[in-house]
Amino acid sequence: MGLDGVELILAFEDEFQIEISDAQAESMRTVGDSVDIIYELIKNRISNTYFSDRSFYQVRKVLVEMFGLPEIAVQLDVKLEDVIPLKNRANLWESTQKNLGAINLIYTDFPKWLTNVMFYISFAILVFVVFFFFSSIGWWSVLAALICAIANHVILARIFRFKRTIFPDECKLVSDLVNVVPLNKGEILTKEEVIAKVKIIACSVLGLKPEQIKLEARWINDLGVD
Repeated sequence: MGLDGVELILAFEDEFQIEISDAQAESMRTVGDSVDIIYELIKNRISNTYFSDRSFYQVRKVLVEMFGLPEIAVQLDVKLEDVIPLKNRANLWESTQKNLGAINLIYTDFPKWLTNVMFYISFAILVFVVFFFFSSIGWWSVLAALICAIANHVILARIFRFKRTIFPDECKLVSDLVNVVPLNKGEILTKEEVIAKVKIIACSVLGLKPEQIKLEARWINDLGVD
């Protein structure tokens, strides 16, 4: 395969987000052959194995770029707590998910000891308000106590947000992140759309006119691809 052929194959791979093997490239004798092979590769792209691998590579790329890690350090069985730094982890975790295109974010949790402290403080405020104001405002003190306790919990959660460092049970490993983050599977095209794109690419790469590119046209003999 000459330079024109190689450039054409690379353009097809880039445009359609596929990988064309040498054997498949050799089988692309006509424009129609190319369309058929590309269309089948696009359909096969929806397989679970393909996207599992592709998703992992995308997750690894984001983690490596964000945290300066070697690729070998990011494997499916690696704990996220060993990848994402403890300092400012809540914000870093949210940024990681957004960089991966997550729609519904998964949030880190507070350590159990801090969750207990926040609960007891809020409970103490509830009891305090009820005890000291029940005699003057009656059962309204219970409502006031609940409001104060909830407000206190929200305020504490905001104050100690930087302490949200524990990954939830459903997302503790890199493999969990691969499974829960929705990644773009690429555009699934109709055969007519593939034909149109192949013609555009051929015109751009080979300098041909659209009317020259027919399905039965041979790349080498009819279109001059070296």
